[in-house]
This record gives sequence, structure tokens and C-alpha cells, in this order.
Amino acid sequence: MCIELRGTKVRLGFAAAAVAACLMNTVSPALLAAGALGVLIHELTHLLLMRYFGCRHSRVEILPGGVKIVSAEFETLGYRQASICLLGAPAVNLLLSAVFSAAKASYGYEWMRDAAAGNLLLGAVNLLPMPFLDGGRSLEYLLSCRISVQAARSAVRKTGAVCLLLMAAYSVFLFLTGHCPVGFLLFFGYCLAAQLSGMAKK
Repeated sequence: MCIELRGTKVRLGFAAAAVAACLMNTVSPALLAAGALGVLIHELTHLLLMRYFGCRHSRVEILPGGVKIVSAEFETLGYRQASICLLGAPAVNLLLSAVFSAAKASYGYEWMRDAAAGNLLLGAVNLLPMPFLDGGRSLEYLLSCRISVQAARSAVRKTGAVCLLLMAAYSVFLFLTGHCPVGFLLFFGYCLAAQLSGMAKK
């Protein structure tokens, strides 16, 4: 399904709804709502920063593993500008997490704890140095200031593989200890599929 909001195309896939439905069985609705709001703020931050640096034509794509802003003009940005656009969104999520945590300590509302947890998770995950996440993409741009683009991409692919190995080891540990968090396993599966897909395209 595709809808258009003031020139911005938003695509919703069935797989995205299926993943959300699975997560509903493992996290509270409040935390899921907080995560959805965090994603919206995250992508709006990307969009605003890109518009600030001159990317006037962009669209929002909601995919099975997440949401992203797509713009052909993004590739024309300088490496530092691109890195700011990428890192600004998780930074805002981490800032919001700190704000909600402080507010929870002062006012005691439980929804503030969920909002803090949702933004913390979103910000931290997106900073992972994996090629398809903000952290990996920004690392690639920053490395490109010093080394060739191909060498930078290769380095980021290797850091992504290391992250996958660590996640796989953690999954085995959880299995051996009798724990099976569906949300984490879904995220690991998405990361593995995205990494393999990216390697196939190279």
C-alpha cells in the first residue's frame, strides 16, 4: 500500500505489520507505542536535517525491518554533512530518552519509563556499526574522508559481520539459558538478512 502526504510517499508493507504483531506478544503496548513514536521522531529528524542541507526531494519508506528516508540528492552531500544527517536522528532519540528518564524520576508516570526505554533502544540500535544502520552508514562516510570509498565500505561490512557474530553468540547464550526473546531474535534475523542482501549486491 502506498499513500502520499504533501509530496512524500509512504509505503506500508504486509511484513512490517506482521513483525509489529509478533512484537505485540513480547512487549507491552505502551512500549510498542513509545517505539513507534520514537521512529516517527527519528525519521523526521533525518528529514529535517536533509532539508537543511539542501535535499528538497525525498520520500519515506516503511520496510519490513524499519523505516528510512530516501533521497537521490543525499548522495550529493559532503561526507560530514551526510554523517550529521545520519547521526542526528539517533542522537535525538538518546536525548529524548534522557529527558523522559529525568521526567519519570520527577513525576513518576509509568508511560515516561516506556518512552525512555523505547527511545534508548532505538537510538542505541541505530548507532551499531552495521552497513544498513545509521551508525554503519555514517562510519562509512567518515572513513571516506581518509580512505577510498571502496575501502570504507569494506571496513564497515567487516564491522557488521563482527556485530552479527556477537549477536549470534548472544542468541546461543539465551537459548542455553532457557530464554527466547522473540523481539531480539526478529531483530537478529533482520540484521542477518540485510547483511547477506548487501553482500549479494556488491
